[in-house]
Amino acid sequence: MENADTFSYHRQHPNVSVDAYIKSQKVALGESLEVKKKIYLDTKYWLHFRDVVLGRMENGAIVRSFEILSEYCDAGLAVCPISEDVFFEITKQSDENTLGITIDVIDKLSGSVSLISQTERIEAEIIHFFFADIHATQTTFIHYTTWHGPN
Repeated sequence: MENADTFSYHRQHPNVSVDAYIKSQKVALGESLEVKKKIYLDTKYWLHFRDVVLGRMENGAIVRSFEILSEYCDAGLAVCPISEDVFFEITKQSDENTLGITIDVIDKLSGSVSLISQTERIEAEIIHFFFADIHATQTTFIHYTTWHGPN
């Protein structure tokens, strides 16, 4: 995904606050992901898929899983969002070459989408719990705001 020119947008829409803009972007991302199958991979699979790209993986099931998952993600049918826990584990790699390839695999399959942090998810769930019934028409569905995207 390309980064948007947000300065032009804000100059053309001075009445839209930064908070409202961020919320609208989160909701738009959530809506775009709603139709996609979300597949959550742990660190082991990200590293296996990196090894597929490097030609190191001989396990046919892992190779075929990567091929199918790549096809689904490329077609917009699935996304493999990354979590903060996986991100921190992945960045522990000491070899810059394999780290770079792992990041490329993550970018390809995640579409640069990640889950919000655990702290942010807890906060969102608490807010949703307390305000969903009171402000049903004003409360954004929680599953629309649990993502970070490239913009």
